[in-house]
Amino acid sequence: MEGDVKIPDGKPFFKDGAEIAPGVVAVTAPGHPVGHTMLRIANGSGQLLIWTDIIHSTALQLPEPERSIAFDLDPPQAIATRKKVLDMVTTDKLMIAGMHIGFPGVGHVAKAGSGYAFVPVPWNANL
Repeated sequence: MEGDVKIPDGKPFFKDGAEIAPGVVAVTAPGHPVGHTMLRIANGSGQLLIWTDIIHSTALQLPEPERSIAFDLDPPQAIATRKKVLDMVTTDKLMIAGMHIGFPGVGHVAKAGSGYAFVPVPWNANL
């Protein structure tokens, strides 16, 4: 992902790839709303990507990542970003969390045919 996240006056708030806290890296995700950003969090060898609005419907957009929705301000860019992120999380075996993901809202993404599938983490009600 490229670019800076800008505040309303157009000045950069932080650069893509900036470490905004120890182990927390901002990753821009252009195509949805202005300033759309994900957070890649590292703790030892474990990593989590909080991907926000990359996907709006796991049932529709994971098997067919080229599907766009009305909320994508730049549909071709949103689709390109989604495909790049899905490739990244499968290649890097990142755990993901974010909006619009079914319960438990945390898991992995796996290749499935010409698209992808969500693989939730096992859930145990006895925390």
